[in-house]
Amino acid sequence: ARRFDNGPSRYINNEKANPAMLFNPDAIYAIGRKYIIVVEGPFDSLALDCVGALGSTLNMEQVNWLESSGKEIIVLPDMHHTGRPLVEVAKLRNWYVSFPKWDKHIKDSSEAVLAYGRLATLQMVLDGMTKNHLKIDIEMERYMPMKKNEKKEEE
Repeated sequence: ARRFDNGPSRYINNEKANPAMLFNPDAIYAIGRKYIIVVEGPFDSLALDCVGALGSTLNMEQVNWLESSGKEIIVLPDMHHTGRPLVEVAKLRNWYVSFPKWDKHIKDSSEAVLAYGRLATLQMVLDGMTKNHLKIDIEMERYMPMKKNEKKEEE
């Protein structure tokens, strides 16, 4: 269930759920698709009919499941600091990462679909994808800067 108060977590997940689970796994093997788009949550997944990681990162079972399709994988992170772990997985696996040119107030794919429509959002995702690690790092700093306390821990 989704939380609607100001509590610490956006989703209340069953701790005994299968850790290899992905939301909307049918999108992995959809016929005629060249790419698998991976987003963080189920609402973003529903908005684009793509795969939801059900969190801000992926474990090896999920990675293996995605890669078993033989398709190119595009990670579309939420545009704030919580999207960083998913981007790091994409960099390690040499997957694409997309930083679409959305208005500054749009933080994820479900908001983008509401603003631009599904087709235009998908086109912006494809236009914004890259495997270039330097470009990914620059875009991460622009769209998902670390919180000040995270920067201090890293130093």
